[in-house]
Amino acid sequence: MAEKCYVCAGKGSFLHLSRLICKKCFLKNIEKRVKKHLGRRIFKKDDRIMVIGEVEKRLLENAVKGMPLQIKAGKSLPKERERFDFIVIGKTLDEVNREFLQDLFQGKLNLGRADQGKFSLFNILEPLTDQEVSMYCRINKIKTGIEEKKEILKLFDEYQELKYNIYNTIKELRESF
Repeated sequence: MAEKCYVCAGKGSFLHLSRLICKKCFLKNIEKRVKKHLGRRIFKKDDRIMVIGEVEKRLLENAVKGMPLQIKAGKSLPKERERFDFIVIGKTLDEVNREFLQDLFQGKLNLGRADQGKFSLFNILEPLTDQEVSMYCRINKIKTGIEEKKEILKLFDEYQELKYNIYNTIKELRESF
């Protein structure tokens, strides 16, 4: 008897958060979380947006389908950043956690926002783990540069909920500053 997807009861393809899920439901879940992370009113009609990265571009285009935006893709931050209203970057939840813990342990923790000029940075991959982005890319045949795990995060392999708890704490700390 085949194991079933915990969402649609179809044939489960792989484990996600300790439960089997099919590819279709996994993709819907990822895209829904990114759309929720974007919020309702982040972009306005005709905003000029630079997107750094292929997976970031795919997720953004999916989340803002039909919205009249000027989206340009790139591989690195542009020199003329002021030409854009938003620059969309991609740091996963794991990367945010790594940077937070590294800065915390090195005494460099700064939760305030630096002045960025006329444009706004938006981190589209923030609600997703390295593993989720890797799986999303594998399913969609997108090349990704997710870096290898650091020693301190190996604990997350055994206790998956820990990474979400740290991330939620980081979000709460940011909002209080």
